[in-house]
Amino acid sequence: MGVKRVMARISNAKFPVRSKLVAVLLLPVLLLLALGGSQVVSVRQDAKEARAEARLAAAVTGPGSFLNLLVDERNHTAVYLLGAEDLIRSVGPGRYLETRQLVDEAREQFLDYIAGEDEQVQTIYAPAM
Repeated sequence: MGVKRVMARISNAKFPVRSKLVAVLLLPVLLLLALGGSQVVSVRQDAKEARAEARLAAAVTGPGSFLNLLVDERNHTAVYLLGAEDLIRSVGPGRYLETRQLVDEAREQFLDYIAGEDEQVQTIYAPAM
């Protein structure tokens, strides 16, 4: 019986028009705020996932300059061992030593890059390290 009495009191109560207007307008505003907040959380999560996938994609493409330098070092060393340095202009005398130093520097940069990435990227390159 207590609930019926409370409901009867509320229905008989005289609320000012201003209070009724605030109550009617407050509900949609609160719903919109809740919906907007959930959308912000969803978009932030999507952005976080996109950044993680972009980092993974960048790591998967591999160390382009490092691999190119390795090929250059191999070619320069082969030309040096064959004694054909004078025959090939792009591989001047002593250039294989320069390429070896460039490969060492690129390797260190690549290792630093991998160390700064997440565990998934480090796992991918672990066998090569």
